[in-house]
Amino acid sequence: MPLPNRDVQMLLSLTPGVVGFQNETPATGYGSTIFAANFQPGYVANGEGLKSNIFLIDDLPVSDDITQGAAMILPNADMISQVSLQSQTYSVENGTGSSLQTSFSTKSGGNQFHGAVDYSYAGKNLGAAGQPTHTAGAPIKEVFPEFHQNLVLASLGGPIIKDKTFFFGSIEKQNAAIGSATTTNPHFTPSFASWAHSAFPNSGAAEGLLFAPPTRDIGGTTKTAGQYGMACGTQQTVPNSTLTYNIPCDQSVYTVGSIFDQSQPFNGIQWDVRLDQAMRGGKDRVYVMYERIDQTLGNLAERPKLDANSPSQNKYFAANHIHLFSPQLLNEVHFGNLRAVSGNFLGDPRAASIPYLPILLDSAAGFQFTFPFGITPFASQTNKEHTYALRDTVSYSFRNHTVRGGYQFYRGDYFQDSSGIYSRAFVPFYATDTFSWVSNTARAGYNLYTIGGNGKYTPQYYGATSISNGLWIDDSWKIRSNLTLTAGIRYDNFGNPRRYGASSGAFVPMFPGSGSTFQQQAWATTTHTADSAFTESQNWNFMPRAGFAYTPFKERTTLVRGGIGLYENVLTPYQIANNLPTQPPNRISLYQTGIVPYGDFATAVAPYGYSYSYPTYGTNPSGNIYSCAAMTDTANCLFSANLNGFVPTLKPEKYLNYSFGVEQQLLHNTILGVTYSGSHGYDLVYGSSAAGQGSNADYNLQPRSPAVRPTFEWGQLNYGRNGLSSTWNALIVTAKQNYRNLSFQANYNWEKALQDAPTTRDSNSTGTGAMFNIWKGIYDPRSFRGVSAFDVTNSFSFGGVYEMPKIGTSRLLNESVGGWRVGTTVIAQTGTPFSVAHEGEDYQYDGCAHFNGTTGCAGFPTYSGVQRRGFTRSQVLAGAFTTTQFKDPAGYGSQPVTQRQGVNSFRNLGYFSVNATLSKGFNFPIPKVVEGGKLFLRAEAVNLLNRTNWQAIANDVTDGNFGTETSANQKRYLQLGGRFEF
Repeated sequence: MPLPNRDVQMLLSLTPGVVGFQNETPATGYGSTIFAANFQPGYVANGEGLKSNIFLIDDLPVSDDITQGAAMILPNADMISQVSLQSQTYSVENGTGSSLQTSFSTKSGGNQFHGAVDYSYAGKNLGAAGQPTHTAGAPIKEVFPEFHQNLVLASLGGPIIKDKTFFFGSIEKQNAAIGSATTTNPHFTPSFASWAHSAFPNSGAAEGLLFAPPTRDIGGTTKTAGQYGMACGTQQTVPNSTLTYNIPCDQSVYTVGSIFDQSQPFNGIQWDVRLDQAMRGGKDRVYVMYERIDQTLGNLAERPKLDANSPSQNKYFAANHIHLFSPQLLNEVHFGNLRAVSGNFLGDPRAASIPYLPILLDSAAGFQFTFPFGITPFASQTNKEHTYALRDTVSYSFRNHTVRGGYQFYRGDYFQDSSGIYSRAFVPFYATDTFSWVSNTARAGYNLYTIGGNGKYTPQYYGATSISNGLWIDDSWKIRSNLTLTAGIRYDNFGNPRRYGASSGAFVPMFPGSGSTFQQQAWATTTHTADSAFTESQNWNFMPRAGFAYTPFKERTTLVRGGIGLYENVLTPYQIANNLPTQPPNRISLYQTGIVPYGDFATAVAPYGYSYSYPTYGTNPSGNIYSCAAMTDTANCLFSANLNGFVPTLKPEKYLNYSFGVEQQLLHNTILGVTYSGSHGYDLVYGSSAAGQGSNADYNLQPRSPAVRPTFEWGQLNYGRNGLSSTWNALIVTAKQNYRNLSFQANYNWEKALQDAPTTRDSNSTGTGAMFNIWKGIYDPRSFRGVSAFDVTNSFSFGGVYEMPKIGTSRLLNESVGGWRVGTTVIAQTGTPFSVAHEGEDYQYDGCAHFNGTTGCAGFPTYSGVQRRGFTRSQVLAGAFTTTQFKDPAGYGSQPVTQRQGVNSFRNLGYFSVNATLSKGFNFPIPKVVEGGKLFLRAEAVNLLNRTNWQAIANDVTDGNFGTETSANQKRYLQLGGRFEF
């Protein structure tokens, strides 16, 4: 079957019950090849989202310590002897993984030498289609970004000592470059930068423009001060300042409409080696395996001085021992250790003297919106992850029973060095004129995340360790020859995460106070340093599961099966460490309004010449920090710090999965199946951005109080809590066949995923794409229930291979016609749901937009139109709906109002893609070297029909592209390759 980028992740879409797709962009990595720091393919099952997926290599989890449901390492295609994809498994071997379980078994050597060499190439010059972009009211534009990808894969296995010692190894190397031809935001010209630096020599903004000119932007129209109608040719005074300037009327200021088309380098190498030793005549077997991936993804900016790169190194060591005590008793011990280092690093560290991602609405240039320094790379930052996994399994067979049980240990460590990126002022937003900005005299709101409890710069080092222990036992009981029942139970102690390493910041958990409601308790929050994240261990978790398989008829062509089981999910070390060390008394996360600081453009290490000093005077009884010598608990004497954490008694999320299905075997080994599957989730976590929830989760708000927070003690109060629930129901129809020269698997799913407080993304969100929960407020989290953001009502997947049979006895005819293989995968899905949002709308009249900014809340205006789904592509390109069809509820702006739009009641366009491959094998012996060699040539087409699969409809009424589409998923491209194997 076709494998875009030769990436085995693409096969996940063919699993029954799985929905989602992978945007198969060539060589992009991070989900499209094995060269990445971590992997989270966009596939979900059982209505539970990406966070419930689990990946295993030889039955050991290789879970990511950062992102729930992601993997830290994956094998290349030649390493795999078998892959098992399951969405309905009731084994108790793993405590988590209630959605999609992907298990890879690795290859070993044998008594015969075997190996392969494989090469693939894809590039712009190989039939690649243009990539469409679109803006409201304009025709579709097609761009042809530069890209190429070379992949070389080789493997070799065989005996070292016949019947005893074997080896297998593989190596894969990628050399690639990825283009991204896009229209840039308006940028200041280099000539203007020189003028500004001479006019305002002490300005950090002018110094930054001169330091990092946009030399990679191509074309565009230059506009002068006179053309903008600026006061020019005479001496002027910068508003609200004593600084003066005289700009010539013909001085260029902005270039508008430039193109940025820079190929980003993406190179990597992966290799592995496995050694197997058989002992006691094959009754014992030991193997050790080592896999390593090194990659570097470039992040070349419009301004070369702001370039960055994102290298990573992943290393995995595993050892396994199987001991056969007797034909009935078997023991297997398996250990694995994963280590990963990744990050984002500036090419010139002095670039960190520029604040991170400034935004300017320039009133002197017709209220032109721009990023003055372009899209600033998020750097520098380093992440380190370690995992240790141990599994000991005992299997015992007697009579009609096979009893299995075991012990499982898992430790995950996470450490992050953010001293570089958070040394800078974050996302200052200016609504001012050109000269106030470039002279750095304009005031702006910005965030500072690097101020310690002593009021001075304190480097950010985060780290957490999570340790879990599990015991499990199950019995597979063959009650009759046609009926098997498997039942088991699992116990897990997920522990209590602790700080990792002496250099990590201490944990500062949040402790609710007294009150009749949780919101009142949140207002009385206190903080203090602690060794652990919670006040108690996440212990005493029991997960029973059971399944059955029954063939009721004598012919054994009908199979009835089903099961039910409980699963649990816990937070990753990153989700803990990224928040708890950042609170007072450790640190003050400040939102400032004032003159934005710049570094000195000379210092190459943090804090890059920034000089921060805020007087502090100790902590009050709540753990907050005094800002005045009087040390009074008043609003003007406390840093109103934001808090983001969890309740100290947080519990694991729980999912109960169940299914019942029938399969019928027909002629020619064709099997049809129908399955009902469902799940119920409870104790789901909400209210914390660390747990993947929306940004509108502030407890320190109160309806009818838009100008005053309920407590001046703190700023935003974000608590992760248990309390939401979800349900999912699905009908899954499957058909598969493996007969003669044809094999295929086809799946159709109908599903409905519902949950409390569903989320929706905002297409405007001041350029950030914020995600919001749909609720009245976090103080009423279950006020709305509706379809989940990942719900896909109808989906179809197909994967198949057909090989042309031999024709007669003519060797020439068979070599030319016979043996050709045609393979294809088809993905077809209806669109995902969303709500139409109005960013910054304060429907609860609680001050959300006033205190937290536009990305802190959103309203969902009432819709007067009729159509909410089933839009055609032409409708969407013309505008699926207009702003005049949406109005805020009556009373908005003077009292709390309730949205009546519905919950995620609109649907995006669907997705349809066909991938295909054509291959042919030729006997290719090499005399005296390889006798049984075979050469395969192949051509693969990704998105064969070149269909434009548009992405999400712009859903914010303040978005200039509201109601239409702006970008699409990957159009057609080709891969050519060859493979020699023996």
